[in-house]
Amino acid sequence: GGFTVGEGATLTLEAGVVIKIVSPDELSFIINGTLKTEGTKEEPVVITSWYDDDYGGDMNDDGVCEPENASSTAACPFPGSWKQLMFTQQSEDSSLSHTIIRYGGRWSDDMDFKAMVVVNSSDVAFENVTIEYASKHGLILFNSESVITNSLFQENNTGFDATGIVITGGAPTIVNSTFKNNRYGLYTSGAPSLVARGNIFTDNIAEA
Repeated sequence: GGFTVGEGATLTLEAGVVIKIVSPDELSFIINGTLKTEGTKEEPVVITSWYDDDYGGDMNDDGVCEPENASSTAACPFPGSWKQLMFTQQSEDSSLSHTIIRYGGRWSDDMDFKAMVVVNSSDVAFENVTIEYASKHGLILFNSESVITNSLFQENNTGFDATGIVITGGAPTIVNSTFKNNRYGLYTSGAPSLVARGNIFTDNIAEA
């Protein structure tokens, strides 16, 4: 049924914690309170697919994913292996540090926000965060003043409009971050107070 951090509650994920979400059909990971991830460069916090053997090992016990091995029967992770990490309007003081979020973003037409990570009318601090292999958009910031520093948005390219970050409204700050091999790097609408500086756009398929 998904997982919710309630208003007034704080979930802290320590360095090295790996969360694997089992099914694409599970409900989203909802933050109404506070989420703090305290990873390090050597031991990041990871939120990923049950099939991702790169972090936490072969937890589904079907062998290690080998996409280059035609005879391998092990399942491999894919964009959209799980749904969404959502920070709601009630969320306060959330911060993600040295965190990797990958292979999520399963969406349907009735969803308001089609992204692996969504910040809806609240603010989150992202520092040294990697958002990759989403099935549509990596991150949506809606009416948010989130601050993103030294982060990486890459391989978010499944779909004709897939984008590393989509910004609608608000006044976020994005500095010293890299957008690599997305369909589009960054898309912004109605956010004239956006601050974006020192960022690198490289090999995005359609345009920066």
